[in-house]
Amino acid sequence: MCPLVCDAAHVSDVRKYATLLGTFLSQYSWLNDAYVLDYFVEKQWHKLPPSWQETLSAIDLSDLSNWLETGLPAQSRSVWPLSLMCLAPVARQLALNRCPIAYPADIPLLLPDDLAGGKDLQWPVFHRCGNRNLTHAFRKHVKLKKQHEIIRLAMVVELLAKKCNCSHVLDVGSGQGHLARLLALDKKLRVATVDLVGSHLTSAQRFDNQAALHVQKKKTMETEGEATDSSCHLPQHVELEISMATTPAELEQVADKAWGRAKSGVENFVLVGLHTCGNLGPSMIQLFADSPAARGLVSVGCCYMKLNEGRCEGMERKMAYPMSSHVCALGKVAALSYQAREVACHAFEVYTRKLKDPLLSSPAGETDCGSLRRPEALRLGISQARC
Repeated sequence: MCPLVCDAAHVSDVRKYATLLGTFLSQYSWLNDAYVLDYFVEKQWHKLPPSWQETLSAIDLSDLSNWLETGLPAQSRSVWPLSLMCLAPVARQLALNRCPIAYPADIPLLLPDDLAGGKDLQWPVFHRCGNRNLTHAFRKHVKLKKQHEIIRLAMVVELLAKKCNCSHVLDVGSGQGHLARLLALDKKLRVATVDLVGSHLTSAQRFDNQAALHVQKKKTMETEGEATDSSCHLPQHVELEISMATTPAELEQVADKAWGRAKSGVENFVLVGLHTCGNLGPSMIQLFADSPAARGLVSVGCCYMKLNEGRCEGMERKMAYPMSSHVCALGKVAALSYQAREVACHAFEVYTRKLKDPLLSSPAGETDCGSLRRPEALRLGISQARC
């Protein structure tokens, strides 16, 4: 798996990587576009080359899993076809490195000058049975997976804000405000949130007040009733849809409404998005590029199949995928179907682990029967991916 640094010094490397990746994926588009649910309905097995069928029909599922993980074919009496033998190792070589970074110091560009080279700076340790690095105020209403995400991302945002000399954060697509609450009450940043769903913001305000009370009680107990610094500010919530049509002026109006920038003297902020679903991710990148007030960007994308491949109505140059002019110039080589982009949302390790499960079962048979009863309902629920 390859690391990818995207800066001015590595532009040619990134373009070369994009070209190689597009060529590889286009060659196997027939495989990327196959749904396992359609195994029987679409006769997926018969779409494989005959030499692949012969090899795969004789392989043990655990050996198949090991091959996908390591790129090394299982030892057998028969010789694997070269095209199949090379598939897994080439895919592994082109895949981005998904191993977590051990220390924040491993990303020098992220660290403020006063922390440069500081190996003593570590990520909070995540505990499956309960995250001890988060107090009850920030664990309440938050599932374990989300706890892991917000505690790590909060540290990234804090470091980036210091690097950009910003004390204000604009959390886009904030939902019920779990990340924003942690940034405001624990990291002492001034936070504004933007979300399309008004009910999310109502819940966020209620949870904010609960968390603030809990934090204040905890401080009072720790100081035995002495006066404490209560200078932290609760997040300000704004209801608005952020899209490819949103202008920098509209974004700055949100900041003005939340913080009263004219009176407070706020000049810049960091844009943050956890689970920037579909077009929201490209929209944030575009706003960051066009808005002078946005000094930093943290975006964790998801639901790539919801990206809009066409140009947005009334805008000549804006499109969610591909945003890169180089990738766009590749034409059909870089085209990714809905199915292929949905595959990118799934964890590779989940499937290799399932192949080793002796109780492995597939819903393909059930889908086959269902399609016979209701052909019009084929893949009806496929689009409902969760972040």
